[in-house]
Amino acid sequence: MDTPPLRVLLLEDNKHDYVIIKRALERSDVFMELVWAQSAEEALQWVHDQAFDLILTDFKLPGLTGLEMFLRLQQQAVHVPVVFLTGSGNEQVAVEALQRGAQDYLVKDPQQEYLRLLPVVVAKARRQWEDKRARKQAEIDLQQYAADLALRNAELQAFAHMVAHDLKSPLAVIIGYADLLQQSTSHMDDQDVLICLDSIARMGRKMADIVDALLLLAEVRQTELVLQPLDTAAIAQETIARLQRQIESRQATLHLPQMWPLAYGYAPWVEAVWVNYLSNGLKYGGQPPQLWLGAETAANGFVRFWVRDNGSGISAANQARIFVPFTKLDQIKDGHGLGLSIVRHIIEKCGGQVGVDSQPGNGSTFWFTLPANPEG
Repeated sequence: MDTPPLRVLLLEDNKHDYVIIKRALERSDVFMELVWAQSAEEALQWVHDQAFDLILTDFKLPGLTGLEMFLRLQQQAVHVPVVFLTGSGNEQVAVEALQRGAQDYLVKDPQQEYLRLLPVVVAKARRQWEDKRARKQAEIDLQQYAADLALRNAELQAFAHMVAHDLKSPLAVIIGYADLLQQSTSHMDDQDVLICLDSIARMGRKMADIVDALLLLAEVRQTELVLQPLDTAAIAQETIARLQRQIESRQATLHLPQMWPLAYGYAPWVEAVWVNYLSNGLKYGGQPPQLWLGAETAANGFVRFWVRDNGSGISAANQARIFVPFTKLDQIKDGHGLGLSIVRHIIEKCGGQVGVDSQPGNGSTFWFTLPANPEG
């Protein structure tokens, strides 16, 4: 790949000086593209319209001085290395420019020795600027890493608390019923034994669901994802098949659209999102539950999917924290605090967003978005 030229903006009102500076730069080993501006106002317009790697500016100019132009760039948060060219006797001005953040300066001496040094100063200024920017980026990356680490630590602490509570609770039930069976089988009738065994199996399934959720959360965090076109109709039918026993036991009615818009994601994870949303709708919908599934393509290049229920709704305070990791809400007493957190991680990993719209007494609509094209 060819190395792009160093784009240099030369602010110089004297044409003769411009010509000799241009020749000096052209004789150097630095591959560059030079743009000439004759006033600070013109230079500011150039910088507004195009990107430059370095600015060479004279100090004395008609209108704004080079220093005033530099200060205006700083006010506008335009970050470009600047090298000042100043006449003999104006070194104090150059020092002030350095104190304010300029990269370097050269004095235009009568013998024109500065022309020999100019390419070296340009290359040095650019190199120093790149080093400075790299250090700044490293500082930003380190701060972001520290923030991410703090968030992970907070999640880990919440996760440890959740595991200690939500795994210990069904485990205690299992142990209790197992002890009862062990000690009292001879005094129990078949119906009581079946009740104990059913409770043990139910608690075992709950623990297995928690473990599966944790494994999925770990997979979502570690996997590098390539988005693929989704067959949402097939995903919805597979989700319904997985939940068929719950649907029948709760006598729920599901309403599905005839057509689904095309979206991109990762099918196994998106199916897990639908399973979570439908499971919550079956648990916390009306009696019996009525669930409406739907989707629409939005103008922002995303597809918005939703599950609407006929439940009692969710308060505004709980809506604000419903997708927070390991949060449990009063409305989700049987939940293990992971489901909606995993939904958020999955959809954000696919480039979308999650949310809920609800009013107490009027049901809830849980929604998520996915890109409508692979570049989304």
